[in-house]
Amino acid sequence: MISADLSSIEPFLYQYGAFTVFASVLLEKIGGPTPAETLLVVAALLSTSQSFWVWHVILAGWLGGAAGGIIAYVIGRYGGLPALKRYGHRLRITPARIEETQRRLRGNGMKLVFFAQFFPFLRQMKGVAAGAADMSWPAFLIANLLGSGLWALVWGGGAYVLGQRISGLQAFVNEHALVILAVPFLLALLVAAWVYWRSRRGAKAS
Repeated sequence: MISADLSSIEPFLYQYGAFTVFASVLLEKIGGPTPAETLLVVAALLSTSQSFWVWHVILAGWLGGAAGGIIAYVIGRYGGLPALKRYGHRLRITPARIEETQRRLRGNGMKLVFFAQFFPFLRQMKGVAAGAADMSWPAFLIANLLGSGLWALVWGGGAYVLGQRISGLQAFVNEHALVILAVPFLLALLVAAWVYWRSRRGAKAS
C-alpha cells in the first residue's frame, strides 16, 4: 500500500518539485482530499538523495499551510455558516465537524489553531471554523503561521533526519557486509563448541 502510494507520488515531485508540496498542503487546508502529510514526508526523504533541497520542502509545506489556512479563514468569515453547511459536504466539511470545531475555538482559539495542524481533521477545519466563528484575525494569523511552520519542520525535518540515518546505516552495512555476516556464524560455532564441550564433560563425569 505504502509502496504504491510512493510510486504514484514521486513522478509529481520530480516534475514539479517543492511546488507539489505547496499545492497539496494548501488544498488540504481548504478541505481538499490531498495527501499533504505524505507528500511532505516523501519529498523530505527524497532530499536525502539530493533530489531536493530539504529547506525548500519545509518552506513549501509552511507557506502552503499558512496560505491555505488564510484562504479557509476568509471562506469561513465571509462565506458564513449557511454556505458551509450547504456546500461543505463537497469538501468533506460536515455541519457536525463545523460545530465541534467552533465549540473548541470559543474556549482556546489560538491554542487550537496552533495544535490543530498536527491532526488531519482539525487541520482541515481550523481555518474555516475560525473564520465562521469570527475569531480575531491577528490571533488566527499568528497561530496559523506558527503552527504551520512547526508542522512542516517536524514532519519534513524529521523525515530528512530519518532518511539520512537510514542511508548511513545502509552504507555501513555495505562496507562491512562480510564482517556482519561472519559474526553470527562465529557465534554459532562458539555456541556449538560450548554445547559439545558440556556434553563431553557430562559424559566423563557420569
